[in-house]
Amino acid sequence: MGALLGGTRARGVAFCLRPRVGRSLRITVSDGFGRVQGESLERGLSSLGTSGRRLQAIPSISRAASKSASHPDEDRASEILRTGLGRNWSSRDHVCVTKSEHTGRTAVVTGAARGIGAAVARTLAERGARVVMVARSAKELTAAAEGIQAEGGDAVALAADLTGADWLSDLDGVAPEVDLLVNNAASFAPYRPLEEVSEEDLRNVIEVGTLAALRLTQHLMGGMKARGFGRIVNVGSVAATHGAGGQVAYATAKAALAGMTRTLAVEGGRSGVTANLIELGLVETERVMAEIDPVIQARLVGNTAVGRPGTAEEVARVIAFLCSEDSAYITGAVIPVSGGLGLALYPEQFPEGGSPGA
Repeated sequence: MGALLGGTRARGVAFCLRPRVGRSLRITVSDGFGRVQGESLERGLSSLGTSGRRLQAIPSISRAASKSASHPDEDRASEILRTGLGRNWSSRDHVCVTKSEHTGRTAVVTGAARGIGAAVARTLAERGARVVMVARSAKELTAAAEGIQAEGGDAVALAADLTGADWLSDLDGVAPEVDLLVNNAASFAPYRPLEEVSEEDLRNVIEVGTLAALRLTQHLMGGMKARGFGRIVNVGSVAATHGAGGQVAYATAKAALAGMTRTLAVEGGRSGVTANLIELGLVETERVMAEIDPVIQARLVGNTAVGRPGTAEEVARVIAFLCSEDSAYITGAVIPVSGGLGLALYPEQFPEGGSPGA
């Protein structure tokens, strides 16, 4: 954790300084405490080589932070930095003040122990949100949350079995008000024709992939509507659109999310609550690489316009945008985050060198 800079309450403000030559240093102030992310103030300034040298600020003030020409917390920022920087501070220096994208928001991310869920939690925390990370595996979940905390983020691990409702009271205890919901948890059945899939596997895939998302959203939707703000992002799959041999249960669970998403958009739109669905192509996560046959992976990549799998971080950035205030006019949308999987009539249409195909 970083060093405390002072007690001035400048909630949701980030001060970004850089020396005239060298890399940038980001100082965040939230709930009255400033932190140099990932390192102490002394080490941070030392690494910038600012000893005996004045700092020059990034020369702009984000209008997103304030409608006025100057940010109301700018003077407080200067005071904190003047104290922390001592002789390296100059009255000619200015502060770039920006509002963190999700500061003051509380997010719940399911399936957050690893892969896409962990990347989403990390990205939202980096952008100011307090993140409640939910998954079945307590050990992996705790490690992921502690990793975010070590980087200065605010993350809480909540191990839970999503197939029931008992855990929701625990959620209320750690997060009485939730603003952002990412329904990411999913379960896979073995790759088999439908007639060979067990009742237990069918039930588990639908329970985790559809009913758990529906139950959790039902639990949180009323509060979002009452407060006049909410963002719901459901994580789907192109399997729901294109079909996926040997994965009928999974495709069914993901297809159900589309109807859920659109109806939530209708029910929440006039109350400031949006709901959107992203449909993923092949994303390179530990679980996907382990559970999807390499031959199938190669075929999917071969039928993807960009010619590669996606990354969890690429998915997380899309979700972070859909959770932001900037996405207020997007709701009920089904958004492919797939690298263009399935766009061509046949894979041979994709050119090797990047020029358009016939």
